[in-house]
Amino acid sequence: MSENIDNRFMGEMLRGVQTSIADLDKRMQAGFADLDRRMIELERFQSAVLHSHQGIIAHLAGIHESVNDMKAHYRRLDQRMDAVEAH
Repeated sequence: MSENIDNRFMGEMLRGVQTSIADLDKRMQAGFADLDRRMIELERFQSAVLHSHQGIIAHLAGIHESVNDMKAHYRRLDQRMDAVEAH
């Protein structure tokens, strides 16, 4: 009889452990799903930021080119002014 009680006790303990493991597994799966969702959101955000930075870089390159053109134009004007003053 004591063996029967021990077996029943062990069976109940094992079922409790199994239930705890199943609950833990469910929580972990939910956590992984949340983590996946957050990773996707971060990847989208990173892509948007990268796109924005590329746009800014392209705009700055255009400004740099315009400034260089303007400097060359003023250099030519300065040379013409020097030539006019020399005569």
